[in-house]
Amino acid sequence: MALAMVVSMVAVAGVAVGPAAADHTGNFPSDEDNLESDEILVDDDFEEGEVNESDQIFNELGPALEEAESAFTVYVAEGDYTENVVVDTNVDLIGETEGDDQSDGVRLEADDPAAPALDVQTDGLTVTHMTIVGGDGGTGVLLSGSSGTDNVKNLDFSHNIVVAGDGGVGFDADPMSQGAPDDGNELIDNTFTVAPGASAESLAFVEGGPVSGGEQPDGYTVADNTFTTATPSGYDDGETDISLHLESDDATVENNAFPSVGSGDSGTYDVAVAGNDNEVLNNDLTSDGFADGLFLAGDGVTATGNVIDGADGNGVFVAGGSANVAIDNNEIAASGAWGVNASAVDDLDVTNNLIENNLGGVIADGGSNATVSGNDILDSEVEGVSVTGTEGVTVESNAIDAADDAGAGVSIAESGDVLVAANDVTANGDGGIDLSAIAAGAAVENNLVDGSGGGIAASDVSGGLAVSGNDVTGNADGVDVSNVIGALDVTDNLVDANEDDGIVVEGVADGATTVTGNEVTNNDDPGADSFEYGISVTAVEALDVSSNLVESNDVGGVIVSDARDVTAGSNTIADHLDNGLSVSNASNVTAADNDVSDAGSGIDVSDAADVSVAGNDVSEIDEGAITVGAASTATIESNGVESAGDGIAVSAIDVDASVTDNDVDDVGVGIAIDAAGTDEPVDVERNVLDAYDTGIYFQAFDAEQPPYATYNDLLDEEAVDVANDGPATVEALFNYYDTDASVSHSDVDESAAFEGDVLYDPFLTVSQSDVSVQKPENTQEFGHELTLEATPDTTDPQVVAFPAAVEGTVGEVFSDLPAGASVFAYDASEDEFVPGGDMANESIGALDAFVVTDLDEDATVAFEYPSEGTASPGVKQLEEGWNLVGAPKKTTVSTAFSSVLNGQEAQVNHLYGNAADQPDFVDDTTATRNGEPLWFESTEDASGQAPAFSVLSDEPGDQIVSPYTGYWVSVDAGAEDVTVTGTLSDSGATALDEIQTLETDDTQGEIQ
Repeated sequence: MALAMVVSMVAVAGVAVGPAAADHTGNFPSDEDNLESDEILVDDDFEEGEVNESDQIFNELGPALEEAESAFTVYVAEGDYTENVVVDTNVDLIGETEGDDQSDGVRLEADDPAAPALDVQTDGLTVTHMTIVGGDGGTGVLLSGSSGTDNVKNLDFSHNIVVAGDGGVGFDADPMSQGAPDDGNELIDNTFTVAPGASAESLAFVEGGPVSGGEQPDGYTVADNTFTTATPSGYDDGETDISLHLESDDATVENNAFPSVGSGDSGTYDVAVAGNDNEVLNNDLTSDGFADGLFLAGDGVTATGNVIDGADGNGVFVAGGSANVAIDNNEIAASGAWGVNASAVDDLDVTNNLIENNLGGVIADGGSNATVSGNDILDSEVEGVSVTGTEGVTVESNAIDAADDAGAGVSIAESGDVLVAANDVTANGDGGIDLSAIAAGAAVENNLVDGSGGGIAASDVSGGLAVSGNDVTGNADGVDVSNVIGALDVTDNLVDANEDDGIVVEGVADGATTVTGNEVTNNDDPGADSFEYGISVTAVEALDVSSNLVESNDVGGVIVSDARDVTAGSNTIADHLDNGLSVSNASNVTAADNDVSDAGSGIDVSDAADVSVAGNDVSEIDEGAITVGAASTATIESNGVESAGDGIAVSAIDVDASVTDNDVDDVGVGIAIDAAGTDEPVDVERNVLDAYDTGIYFQAFDAEQPPYATYNDLLDEEAVDVANDGPATVEALFNYYDTDASVSHSDVDESAAFEGDVLYDPFLTVSQSDVSVQKPENTQEFGHELTLEATPDTTDPQVVAFPAAVEGTVGEVFSDLPAGASVFAYDASEDEFVPGGDMANESIGALDAFVVTDLDEDATVAFEYPSEGTASPGVKQLEEGWNLVGAPKKTTVSTAFSSVLNGQEAQVNHLYGNAADQPDFVDDTTATRNGEPLWFESTEDASGQAPAFSVLSDEPGDQIVSPYTGYWVSVDAGAEDVTVTGTLSDSGATALDEIQTLETDDTQGEIQ
């Protein structure tokens, strides 16, 4: 197999000489008397008269080997033999003793330096305890085969010293043009070296090649040898281009030492092993002057337990086209290029190695299924791990620490199906973990990235990306992700004390983005011009940024822009100079249950569609706590705001906005509504505000759809409660102005204050007995609005009643009903319904009730009591049969209609027996104060699906009735002058009168 050569880079000093081969310890014959018939003795001390060339005694090797027959043993005594020997019979060639070095022992030196000292042309040969010296430009041992038709097999070559001359090769195996390859040869416990001062081509070179069928040699064993360029004391050491070159399948290269010095040529390598299913085990390649240390090629190659030190180029180089290569548990150090360089390799495993003080750690380009796992990759000057153009990459459980903070950690590019997990990447000045141009998905999980030039960066990733469970601390950057196609998960990371943004996400398509469970803290560039965010997300789809701790990140906490379907929930965001949570140019935005504190601004949503800001706690804010602007719809509810420049601000809403159930304390403006262009009125409901300069502030709204404020607690006694700079009147009905629950109705303070054109109702129907409002005892001109819930596509009616005479005609009071709705009164004397058009000009008296049908949308009925008229309560005359009449006050049915319920056949029914069918105060079905309903609706008129008429008289009589809805009352036949008397006077009633008389502030337990 031809081997590619690699380029030498930087020379590294250091040569270590391995142990010498073991001495022969067998019995060695001294003369002919000690020989068996199949044994021959060669001794250079024999005189010519002692040599029997036809028998068993020789003084030269050549004639002895020519005489030897198959399976003979040829003993060679210690001495010098200057010959070119050919062995073509499978004999055992045994020297008397292996020399201490190349200058003694049984020393065979080539007579013709151009020819091999020992030319092996046979199978099954044993050669041991010989010193074989090749000539300059020649070969020490040549495996040349026989008659050009066969190669050498089953060679046992052990305990020898092989010396390469200048420009020569020590041990050389050349392939034949035909026949079977070299198989089963063993080179064990030999020393391969050079002549003093020589520059050898190779110490041992076994070449595969053009044998029959193109087969590779098979089964070589090269074990316990020493390959060295050191020479005996007093001589100049030599050098070599190559220590060992072996082309074989199923080969074992084990426990060899390579204290060689290379020639420094760019195409050299210390050891090369090429072939399939080879093992390179426990060798010591401590060498200098070679472009590469260990060169591997083939399928099924294992390199385990080797020490590779001092290569000018790569420590281990794996040739392109190799496959199933395992490089495990080696020590690879001081290489001038990469510790491991594997290009275009399929199924590569680089595991559990110590790779230290190399230019780079591991590089793998252009292959597939590359695993780099469990390695200590230390003091690299460039990347610790670099992978490019590889499908299937796993980089896992490595410790990567660059030299003097100069190199980078993990770099993966133009690859696919990537996992980077559980690595410790520390002090890599040029970057931590960097992924780019990744296909088929990637995961970066459970890594420690500390003190590096960058944290975790990923760009141009398709197939989805997960970045989870990482500790990214003290780096120049935190987590930076851009241009992802597919789902992105950035979850459960610790991102702390980095000098740039904590987590940056930009450009995610065709998949949801999840940024959850991260701790993003203290990311702050100490430079004066720094501008860092905790979490920054731009240009994504379906974003969930939730349950993160984002704290002390210089300028901003969580910043989202150009995003769709945004959920920001349950984040803790604290200590930032600017934004806490900012969302802009987004749609379907939900910001819920976040805790935002100590920031320039709290929660800011702008240029967004369908916004919900709910359940957040926002405190210690320099400017606005919650700001929503330029949105289509906006719902701001159930938030807590404390200690902010301003509380809640809503502006430029296109369609609809509501601000409900928020708690706002210690602010400039509590709730500001600047909602020009809304299609619906902005409602401000059920909020609790205290310690403000202005409680609720309206400005610049659509005059046809003015906003309104209702059911709010406005508790600051010294501030402006409601201000209006808008073009039309705003309604501020049913709000509290109460700071002391012990204040009675007759002793209220003067806490409420208004600026601008504000229509306010200075009392609220309440669920507590003591309410402080603005002079209810003096206020006679006040209005109410009742909300009638829509009943589209049904015949369910709504029933409205009035506890006293009201100002205006039937047509005027019901003028705001939508098109299609109808109003009816019931004429008991004629037993028929009267359309509203027939009574449009009639006045409305005490306890009058009306049925409203065909409500396809919610509607309001507004009314106020007249300032002049009868001072006594009104009376409703009832007719025999059924009557539609209002209740005199909020009480039980038996109390309200005691004048009627005097017989078993008398009945009082609600029209459909369902509390939901009763008119409500504005949207009060969900309103509560101190855990009690703001308006107590009867829930006991019926159970389950109510019949058309519910017979209240058959029940105990403790159902609760409302003074604002009507009931069917049945009068017995023959009964005369049956009336129901109101409790509220027909004129002159004050707000305090209504509360006390109608008892609308009574709780259920207080109702008599």
